[in-house]
Amino acid sequence: MKKILLSLCLFVAATATQSFAANNNSAAQEPATTSINDNDLKGNKRFTVQVSTGEGGQIEIMGTGAISKNSVASATINTGEDVQLVITADEGYVLKTLFVDGTDVLANVSDDGIYTITAISKNMSVSATFEEDLVVIEGDVNLDGVVNSSDIVAIYNAIAGEGPTEGADVNGDSEINSSDVVAVYNIISGME
Repeated sequence: MKKILLSLCLFVAATATQSFAANNNSAAQEPATTSINDNDLKGNKRFTVQVSTGEGGQIEIMGTGAISKNSVASATINTGEDVQLVITADEGYVLKTLFVDGTDVLANVSDDGIYTITAISKNMSVSATFEEDLVVIEGDVNLDGVVNSSDIVAIYNAIAGEGPTEGADVNGDSEINSSDVVAVYNIISGME
């Protein structure tokens, strides 16, 4: 009886070992789970949008809290999402350039200062520059901020070919002549 029990125990042990080994081999052949590394918790691929600005304004990456004002800021965005950039010039400044990955996109900025990156699919770099907003005063030919006799001199210099002609056509008739001098005189005297 002891021999039968011993034989039965050895049989059960051998069967269990073979079964365990078979299960381990099939588990090793199952695909491994993926890591999250560059993905969010839902498995979405994520990309970085980096924005930089100089003096005179800022760029905000909407919905992320990232704002670049005379600095660099970045945000991580899920693949396929649209990214709205809100570009705001400081008082006395205007947006001069806007580049996205080296491409000039200034013409695509809306009147309210919004540029949209549609369906993001890679890391992107955005840079903006701003310049002082020059207010043009009618008759201020030399752009010194006032209309006075020095503007009349600037017109005479333009007529003589000794100075810049930009802004010298004060009356807008496409010619620079004495009628532009009269137009500046009328502005100075308050007749216009």
